[in-house]
Amino acid sequence: MTESHGNSEASQAGKPLNEDSTPLALSENAESWPLHDAARDGKALLVKSILAENGKLVNSKDQDGRTPLFWAISTGGAEVTSTILKFVRDTRPRGFDLEEGDEAGWTVVHISASTGQLDVIKQLVDIAKTVFSDDLDLDVQTKRGQTPLHFAVSKSHIDVVKYLLEKGASPRTKDALNQNPLHRAAAVGSLPIVKLLIAAKTPLNATDRSGWTPLHHALAEGHGDVAIELISAGADQDRADAEGHTPMDVVVDDKVKKYVQVALSKQH
Repeated sequence: MTESHGNSEASQAGKPLNEDSTPLALSENAESWPLHDAARDGKALLVKSILAENGKLVNSKDQDGRTPLFWAISTGGAEVTSTILKFVRDTRPRGFDLEEGDEAGWTVVHISASTGQLDVIKQLVDIAKTVFSDDLDLDVQTKRGQTPLHFAVSKSHIDVVKYLLEKGASPRTKDALNQNPLHRAAAVGSLPIVKLLIAAKTPLNATDRSGWTPLHHALAEGHGDVAIELISAGADQDRADAEGHTPMDVVVDDKVKKYVQVALSKQH
């Protein structure tokens, strides 16, 4: 997406100026967020123009505590995201923090994982290392305790899940519901991701706040193949929840129950 420089905030005449001669619309103290808006709307040229006028705005936050990069990754698209990341590489802005969260604790890594943007995650990891000489925290948690891996698993972004695990993201971290990523994978029924998490030594019988294991979630949602994989890997079929219900007690219907039982009987 392109736009005319003549229509941008950076080139309009008659704008009131701050003491440093920066247009008020581009000030960190402005009541509006033109850079955030441009990033959200995918206006790469406008973003580049605003940053050229006042690079400090790359660190600015809107009323929800979100940076322009957050909005670029969330809705702006690849071009505007690359524009901001290139600016960060080229200028190494003081105070720029890839791990800083919004009001809910979401970081740019969380939103990248949730939207399945593997290339962006790779760029963030590289920038953390090459620009800021640090390792990006891939286990950073939101205020609800969710990690990037939780979100990638929930949205079935298998390529992101694989990359995060390869980079050392923990599959053991629990969120506010006491669920680890395997609970999520079992609930959504992603067999390939379940296999990845099992291979990564995720605890099979960890319980959430309701006392449910991943096997409870798989059977309750009717994911027979996932249930079979979990049991074959060592999941406890007799583990009861807080109300005394075993996984088979919460199975969605008799059809799934019989499917699982028949499949398991053939393994013995």
